[in-house]
Amino acid sequence: MRMLHGSALPTLCVAAAIAACGGDSGPSGNAVATLAVTPDRSTLYTVAPGKTVTLVVDARDQDRVVVAVTPSFTSSNTAVATVSAAGVVTGLTVGDATITTSIANSTKTATSTITVVAAGPDAAVNAPDLTFNPFVANVAVGGTVTWTAGDLHPHTVHFDVAGAPADIGQFQSTTVSRTFPTSGTFPYHCEIHAGMNGSVVVH
Repeated sequence: MRMLHGSALPTLCVAAAIAACGGDSGPSGNAVATLAVTPDRSTLYTVAPGKTVTLVVDARDQDRVVVAVTPSFTSSNTAVATVSAAGVVTGLTVGDATITTSIANSTKTATSTITVVAAGPDAAVNAPDLTFNPFVANVAVGGTVTWTAGDLHPHTVHFDVAGAPADIGQFQSTTVSRTFPTSGTFPYHCEIHAGMNGSVVVH
């Protein structure tokens, strides 16, 4: 008994060929419908900490299933920021750069905008209520951070790691400063108000 008529065989062969060709695809053979990279926007510093960021690539097929791919990365301005084969972006000089992510056998691309800045010589932290604003203060080595407490609440600044300047005792309606001679990240908290935290990053 014949299962296929002669006229049906060419039609099946064409359909199989189309399915095999597919569209954009990764090494696994699955068609890549979407390609995304995170973070898609980052601010880096010319001096560590905060000098690098690692990009994470997400490729998916039309059913939103993750596709295994081997991405490639390029920088639009290697004088400002470079990118390694592993997706590690390094800030070099002040400016902007766009990192483009692509994959073999695909026309899909994704981009991440990188802004590289230099830490300033000083930073100001305001504490008018029960939060430190900004939560993270960035300064260059030798820079000074100034805390200002409002009239509503007294606060303290107690550093949580070794190598930080002296803690700041209770202060209110005034301004107190500390200078940071070494690089690093120095988290701190208010001993009076639970959950009131901040951090100084020295570049």
